[in-house]
Amino acid sequence: MTLHRRDTKEIDRLDAAYTRLFHAELSVVLGGKLTGLQRTRMALLRDGDQAKADACAIEDNEIVGSD
Repeated sequence: MTLHRRDTKEIDRLDAAYTRLFHAELSVVLGGKLTGLQRTRMALLRDGDQAKADACAIEDNEIVGSD
């Protein structure tokens, strides 16, 4: 998730470079590898909403920790 805790302009540049190199959208590729709150957190970080993304991380950690 460190990749996504960046300025949205930088994420846009990374997305463009990834698309040029691999002919695929980075958000789709990563989203396909994540599920549930992790996928939601990635989307929120990519949109620049770090507070909600952090809330998802806390919630996900509580769910995993309760097992």
